[in-house]
Amino acid sequence: MIKKFIKTTKHKYGDGILSIAANFIQKGAFLIVALLLARLFGPKLFGEYAFLRQAFDVLIVFILFGGDKSLIYFSAINKSDGLVKLISVIKFVILIIILLFIISVFVRDQLLADYNFSYNVFFLIIFASSILLNVLVIFIEGYFIGIKSLKTYFKSVIISVLFYLPLAYIFGYKYGIMGVFVALFLHFTIQFFYIYLKEKNQFNKRDFNDIKNDLKQLYAFSFPIGIGEILVTFTAFLTSIALIQTANFEELGIYNVAMRMVMFIVFIPNLLNNILLSYLSTEINKERFLVKTVLLNLLLSGFIGFVFYIFSNQIFSLFGPDFEENGTEVFIYLIYGVLPFCSSLVLLQYLISIKKRWSYLFFRFLREGLTICFFVVFIRLDVVGDAILLSKCFVYANYISLTMLTIYIIMIYFFERKNSSI
Repeated sequence: MIKKFIKTTKHKYGDGILSIAANFIQKGAFLIVALLLARLFGPKLFGEYAFLRQAFDVLIVFILFGGDKSLIYFSAINKSDGLVKLISVIKFVILIIILLFIISVFVRDQLLADYNFSYNVFFLIIFASSILLNVLVIFIEGYFIGIKSLKTYFKSVIISVLFYLPLAYIFGYKYGIMGVFVALFLHFTIQFFYIYLKEKNQFNKRDFNDIKNDLKQLYAFSFPIGIGEILVTFTAFLTSIALIQTANFEELGIYNVAMRMVMFIVFIPNLLNNILLSYLSTEINKERFLVKTVLLNLLLSGFIGFVFYIFSNQIFSLFGPDFEENGTEVFIYLIYGVLPFCSSLVLLQYLISIKKRWSYLFFRFLREGLTICFFVVFIRLDVVGDAILLSKCFVYANYISLTMLTIYIIMIYFFERKNSSI
């Protein structure tokens, strides 16, 4: 009976397991690098690096604009349609990033005013190239998740991580922040070209009009999703600026490290979102599948969160004494927000699968808006605007938004059942 269960699970969710394993390895590598850099740089320099990395993430999400989620949806429904959309969006992304790079060259001194890089243009080349490769890899991953075929992607992660781990530390030690981004560029270069060499027979030429139609269909579907994704990273960016202004780079460094640890806790629930969207797009009994996934998310995130909570002091001691002294309390508060955060992620994917994309946007806006509002209100009430306060605001916003999201989905379910019975 156990063998039959394992065989069934492997057959139906084998690629989902591969996706989880691949992202576990990649997220684990990024976390290890963050740990090493935190010890190497100290809170202030690590805070400066974290601010650049957040700018990197904001641009990634801005360029993706939810297109990766749409690609999962279209690829799950029709493999061939997903492939042609992937090829079209790759060409479009290359053009967009080239334009952004040209603009950034003319304002490079203003963009990098707080940094003492010897070669600003070289940094911008590395920065832009890393963004390009990262975006392409994300879109390719979305296509593979949609068609439930992740072996090539999994192997690309393994190979690229083996290079990235030592290079990030060595280059960071020798060349500082510049060196870390060079290592990141090499990481995505290796990953992308491995995938391309393995799957290059699938990449063919597309007519310009076909590309335009593909992009129109892809981004029309993802428009509210894209706004929601941008909202999340833009909020993180704004709160980082607020932390720098109300406190300093050290507080940003501490909060960033704590949030990276929390994102590692929720990496499985977060990853399951894309897999969930792929299955929900074709699943007939969506609600039953949704309930099972929510329970699985709660079980996984709750268990991992509890383990991290118990060993929070020991974990933060790995980052060095400066982080251990001030970061443990921030980390513990953020852990309190793990369960509502993970549950919300799953429920939001359900909204996409039933084409309630504007509702998805509203609840993303609600959660991020509440975080900023709480932070501003507390500062106005003369509460110290540090990393601890921001972590508390994160928790409050997640519990309130989850409650309202759950009520909304229950109302949709009973309303549709009532209409179908008439």
